[in-house]
Amino acid sequence: MELKVKSYGKQSSLLSSILFFILGAIVLTRSQEVVSFVSIIVGVILAIIGVVSLTYYYVKSKQQIYMKKNLIYGILSIIVAIVFIFFSSFVEQFIRFIVGAWILFSGIMRLINVLSMHRKNTKFLPLLIVSILLIGLGVLTIVKDFDDIAIVGILMMTYAAIEIVGYVFYTKDTQEKEEEGATSLIVPDKAEIKETEKANIKDVKEK
Repeated sequence: MELKVKSYGKQSSLLSSILFFILGAIVLTRSQEVVSFVSIIVGVILAIIGVVSLTYYYVKSKQQIYMKKNLIYGILSIIVAIVFIFFSSFVEQFIRFIVGAWILFSGIMRLINVLSMHRKNTKFLPLLIVSILLIGLGVLTIVKDFDDIAIVGILMMTYAAIEIVGYVFYTKDTQEKEEEGATSLIVPDKAEIKETEKANIKDVKEK
């Protein structure tokens, strides 16, 4: 079985970019609601994890089994949960960092793939520019301290737009054959593995 690893999938990259654009629009228009939603959801999840860890520690301690890591983990989880629920500024920084890290990671992966392409490939320069723009946008999102979380929504939409442009350049005039810059991985099927094992056993018997 042969798998092709390319910089842009035929449908998945476009779909994820569109979804990211929609999320960016939501953050832009409903910034406070998004912050409140993330605060409550993450805070509640961390609080539940903390309570479970502390309960587990309490049960084990009655059996004379002291697991300090569960005690520490439980306390830290509850402290972070309180921070998420009651301190919205921290949540805004958290969202900004996560979004920026995702954009930066995407840009680096695009750049790695582009550099594996042949320099004479007509798609090389446009995709190189796209990857550099993504890296720059990711760094800006992480480093720049924005006063309004809505600006992160604009950056998310910008990221999605750049990705869509990259998708268009990559898929333009793409044929079914493997393109330069693609990497092929040969993954043996179960049937192929069994046939190989049988052939090896037969060779050993004949010897």
